[in-house]
Amino acid sequence: MRRIGIFGGPFNPLHVGHMIIAADARQALDLQVVLFVVAKAPWQKGSGITPASIRYDMVQRALRYVPWARPSYVELRREGPTRTIETLEHLAKPEQQLFLLLGQDQWEN
Repeated sequence: MRRIGIFGGPFNPLHVGHMIIAADARQALDLQVVLFVVAKAPWQKGSGITPASIRYDMVQRALRYVPWARPSYVELRREGPTRTIETLEHLAKPEQQLFLLLGQDQWEN
């Protein structure tokens, strides 16, 4: 069974702290891949956030040499506000296990 980490956030910008969380989770949970799910319009961030398409492009470029990491645009294709549970339901498949990865800021909320 394929083990996949789901790491969502605005990634405004993606930084070394995000990469440490993903790398540590990958090792601890024996994940084959970590998906970096770029949030379209994160409700926690308010206004002034970089447009989603630019943030996705930054994540894509940053991960291009990380073989176990993939950017995901699943939330960018949906209309309206996105909810984590909807993203997980969309990504769920019988042949894989999903692991939701959270930063400390999200854990506290």
